[in-house]
Amino acid sequence: MMKMKIEIWSDVVCPFCYISKKNFEKALSKFEHKNRIDVIWRSYELYPNMLTNPNKTYYEYLAERDEITVEEVELLYDFVLEMAQDSGLELNLEKTLILNTKKAHQLIQVAKTQNLSSEVGEQLFRACFVENKNIDDIEILQQIADKTGIVYTNFSTLLSSKEIINAFSLDIERSANKEINSVPYFLLNDNVAINGAQDVKVFTDMLEKAWKNFELDNQGEFENINGQSCSMDGNCLS
Repeated sequence: MMKMKIEIWSDVVCPFCYISKKNFEKALSKFEHKNRIDVIWRSYELYPNMLTNPNKTYYEYLAERDEITVEEVELLYDFVLEMAQDSGLELNLEKTLILNTKKAHQLIQVAKTQNLSSEVGEQLFRACFVENKNIDDIEILQQIADKTGIVYTNFSTLLSSKEIINAFSLDIERSANKEINSVPYFLLNDNVAINGAQDVKVFTDMLEKAWKNFELDNQGEFENINGQSCSMDGNCLS
């Protein structure tokens, strides 16, 4: 039985990606044809050159970069916290750390091979935004692997294996080929795109639209829906 493909590019240091994950999964859980949906989580690095600094918060980083106060940053990001609360999330953005996410994405790639992408992604988002842990730390990642049931013999060897590194690189390459420059980015049936955070209703409507196109053998013009997202210039307010 053929399944409709949904590809999702996200980064685990993007609050809109976490919010969108929650809203998308709520919509999908009520979708009539959910058993015929193949969800593929894909890696995307917002800050590929970022050096992890567990002694500095994201708000402090933004304040220094933009030459404003931490208090001003907090005010700018209040609406993100409100969006998160509407989705049932309580985020501690003010304590979120400056992190490089490559190792976290490698764990996601491992999870994909064991059909645990959503579970691992959830724990990575939670560790980053709720528990404010350093998800660039191999021990933290191994704890997440154990909690979600990842099977391994040697964790660090698996995480840095050629197969996993190649899978990560292919996701990054695919995003470049599709000219994706911000996340979250949802591509449904290759002809319905959702760029940025949306509420449950938008995801529900787009699932229905993409499914109709799928039943018509992928017919339908390409459609793009935009919302709040994080871009590679470090801007999560556009």
